[in-house]
Amino acid sequence: MSLLYKPDWEETKETYVKWWNGEYIGRCAISVKAPISKSPARKPPLLPNTIEDRWLDFSYIESKNEYIMQNTYYGAEAFPLFRVPDIQAVIHTVHILEQKSTLQKKPDG
Repeated sequence: MSLLYKPDWEETKETYVKWWNGEYIGRCAISVKAPISKSPARKPPLLPNTIEDRWLDFSYIESKNEYIMQNTYYGAEAFPLFRVPDIQAVIHTVHILEQKSTLQKKPDG
């Protein structure tokens, strides 16, 4: 099986298995991510109207992840990872301070 944005996934997977089993892989394990200079001409998704939707609108989160993965080179042991907001904070906490780049739990009280 290959990954869409990680053409050498089979080799990477073998390296992870060796590393996990404590085997020597010939070098240190590293994760290299870099922007692709000649990536598809896709534009980033438009930001939702509210900060809440930046964190909770799944279609936006999906589009943003797709854009990031399309425009990122994944070298060595790096691989594409679908990023979601801190879902535990969203599910288990009613009082959330929503900001442009982070979620914070309001102190109790």
